[in-house]
Amino acid sequence: FTRRVAPGAVFLFAYRLPPTALVTFSTFTYSQFTLANWGYGVLSLTSMAGGIVGTAGYARLSVWARSSGRKISSTPDAFSFGLKKSWSSLGLTEGLTLKSSFLVAAALDSLCGLARLLVVDAWDGSRTPMEAPIPALVISNVVASGGLMFGYMPILALAASVAPAGLESFGFSLMLFVSDLATTFGSTIAGGITKDLSLGAADDRSWNNLTNFIWMCAGFKFLPLVFLPAVDVTTEHPGTNQGRYSTVNQGRYSTVNQAGYQPHEDDVQLDA
Repeated sequence: FTRRVAPGAVFLFAYRLPPTALVTFSTFTYSQFTLANWGYGVLSLTSMAGGIVGTAGYARLSVWARSSGRKISSTPDAFSFGLKKSWSSLGLTEGLTLKSSFLVAAALDSLCGLARLLVVDAWDGSRTPMEAPIPALVISNVVASGGLMFGYMPILALAASVAPAGLESFGFSLMLFVSDLATTFGSTIAGGITKDLSLGAADDRSWNNLTNFIWMCAGFKFLPLVFLPAVDVTTEHPGTNQGRYSTVNQGRYSTVNQAGYQPHEDDVQLDA
């Protein structure tokens, strides 16, 4: 239990600990731009749309990972153009795995968060509220929310993967509890950085360092990845001998959504 759950919990805590610019940026938009109340409701809808796109993108990545893993494993070395060697050097011998999906998620979440810079660039720099830059706000909401949701999806996959057999509900809930707990601490860290950078609308504060804050939050997202190699994502199957479909980063069918994947009849015939 502890061999799998404890490292997974530590990594998820670290993964969710870095501060985000969401709350500080939202405060900036409310204080510096004038927009009707219904307009903020529309912006909330665009954020939801971005989240849906992020979820769909992760699902699409899962399908692509499964197919790419098969292609790489069945490609002769002479015609693989170095793909096998590249994947092997990263410990990803069968295409994109659950572990490597965290690399993709962190990079995408970080880059999408930089879309908020469009709004900062549209700001005139004055302390007097100006008319809201609708196009920049819509784009930043959709892109940033999409990246945020994409970055969250591997958490659910990892929680399902490390949950011990017979205690799946408890293990899954425990992982999400640790993730949410880390988010609380991350918000505290973000508040401390906001204070240190003197960000705010008060007389003794300004939004001049908001760009630096957004870049800092984007960079912090990569730090937890140093704990990723310690995570054990081997799935457990009661009553079996841990067959070849039981390991996320070794089997032919090891993909981002490996927990629910079952080999098709054609695959079994291909093995024969």
